Amino acid sequence: MDTIRPVVERTGPARKAMRWNANRKDALRPPTPPRDDLVGELQRREIRDHIKGLPIGERLVFALEHPLAVLAMPAALSGLPEDQYQRVRDAFIAEKFGPEIAEIEVLDSDLEIVGAAYDLALGTLRDASGLSEPAFTSLVDKFVREIDGV
Repeated sequence: MDTIRPVVERTGPARKAMRWNANRKDALRPPTPPRDDLVGELQRREIRDHIKGLPIGERLVFALEHPLAVLAMPAALSGLPEDQYQRVRDAFIAEKFGPEIAEIEVLDSDLEIVGAAYDLALGTLRDASGLSEPAFTSLVDKFVREIDGV
């Protein structure tokens, strides 16, 4: 039991990096159009209306050329099926944030290795502790909350 807390303490920076990287990834999104841009909204609306009038097979190609008009509204109002809307969103994010996505993926890969080592260490400690899995997990969670403040 005396070894559990030090393992949790020493892995605190890795958990912090995981949260930070997850927040970076969540922040990658299309811009929200200004609420007071009436002309811009009318133009985006016209593009969405045009998309809705196209045959279903042509909508995705056109939407990929005008992603901001499509992504300014929820998928249900875009004229695209949900999967195609997601493809437009993913393509826009990849184009706009490519280098940042690459950095996030490298850090995720490194943190995955750290996480696997952490899980292995905890598994070994759990086996040696004699505690039940729920009791051990509860103890680890308590230490994580104390150390990480989350």
